[in-house]
Amino acid sequence: MKNLSIKVRLSIWYAAAMLILGIIITILMIVSSKTLIEGDTRRMLASHVSDNSARIDVNHGDLYFRPSFRYFDEGVHISVYTEDGKLLYGELPPDFDASAEQVFHNNVISEVSRAGQNYYVYDRLIWVGNTYRVWVRGIISKSNASMIAGSSLLANVLMISLLIIFASCGGYFISKRLLSPVEKITETARKICDSNDLSERIGLERGDDEIHRLASTFDDMLEKLQKNFEAEKQFTSDASHELRTPVAVIISECEYMLNCPCSEHEYKEAAGDIKEQAERMSKLISELLAMSRMDRGVFRLSSEETDVSELLSFICDDQSEVSKRGIRLEKNIEPEIIIFTDRVMLTRVFANLIGNAFKYGRDNGSVSVSLEKKDGNIVFSVTDDGEGIAPEHIDRIWDRFYQIDTARQRDESGSTGLGLSMVKEIAKLFNAGLNVVSSPGCGSTFTFTMPIDTIPDESP
Repeated sequence: MKNLSIKVRLSIWYAAAMLILGIIITILMIVSSKTLIEGDTRRMLASHVSDNSARIDVNHGDLYFRPSFRYFDEGVHISVYTEDGKLLYGELPPDFDASAEQVFHNNVISEVSRAGQNYYVYDRLIWVGNTYRVWVRGIISKSNASMIAGSSLLANVLMISLLIIFASCGGYFISKRLLSPVEKITETARKICDSNDLSERIGLERGDDEIHRLASTFDDMLEKLQKNFEAEKQFTSDASHELRTPVAVIISECEYMLNCPCSEHEYKEAAGDIKEQAERMSKLISELLAMSRMDRGVFRLSSEETDVSELLSFICDDQSEVSKRGIRLEKNIEPEIIIFTDRVMLTRVFANLIGNAFKYGRDNGSVSVSLEKKDGNIVFSVTDDGEGIAPEHIDRIWDRFYQIDTARQRDESGSTGLGLSMVKEIAKLFNAGLNVVSSPGCGSTFTFTMPIDTIPDESP
């Protein structure tokens, strides 16, 4: 049974259910039909006797039987007897002995046996023209009733058999039609397994049943998997590219130190370059690990009391000291905003967004930083007066390693290209809003909005 398809199993189930139902109906018919048909036979017998009794009359002092009088009709034999039991008129069944003594029971249907045959007999004593008293007798064979019951039972058995066949065939075709989407799902999954092509889709027509919703969910899942795999491939490629440059510099500096006669100053300079590239690699690897933990959903925020105003002021001062482009920093920070939050992650958000403003701001220009409590949120924003971002790049700046100008090299700050991507992932952890408003030539404003009453889950 386990090796049979669902269509065949459903068809067998339909057939078995109909067979059981048919057996139950047949048993009920066998039990009830005999009683019902016997009751109908008795009523029919009484009706024929009554009807024919009304067709006996007196004409010129003699009994007169109208033309409508029926000796035999629908298996019922009608006969007329004198009051003392002599046959006057009518017809008896062939096996019914007319010479035997007749015993009458007025308005009673009785069962009698003659020559091995069983009969129903109904007698009725009537007055004809106030002159004659006669017995009108109706006789019908019980075998007729049994034949009627048997014929009815056979017809019903045949009907039930046809119904079972129809239900089985109908169940098979209906289940085949209903399960055809499952075959499409299986075929698509097999194609993906054989070709590793996640662009395959089930592509069922629109429908609101469970299987169509399942197929639609699978298509959505495949769409998301494809995007994730493509993003992972791009991420791996970009990460490899980012790591290749510092590794190449380190190897080059080491070869120079080994193969060329160098002074102490040159050794120190090469060692400094190696140290700088190693720190850049360390920073990149650290951010890659953090991003990987966020992607896998295993990263948990810690919770500690943090003076956000003091933290932001410290980061602003630190960024101002690092910048060598003469950019002026303007601060508008509401004092003593203290909440429970993850201090390290919040520091990354502030440092990345302010560092990004200094990086792309105009030389000798200005960067404006603000922090305030508003409508149950902490609203942090940073604005620069740099070259701005074109509309077609707005949605892409959050992608990992994405650069608007591919020819632009990393600046001296050691940027890894993961800053804005990190901010986006941290915003998800904080359940915070992240927005950017920018236009070419007019600078950019980044806004980070975090609920005050949201206390991150503590680390497990």
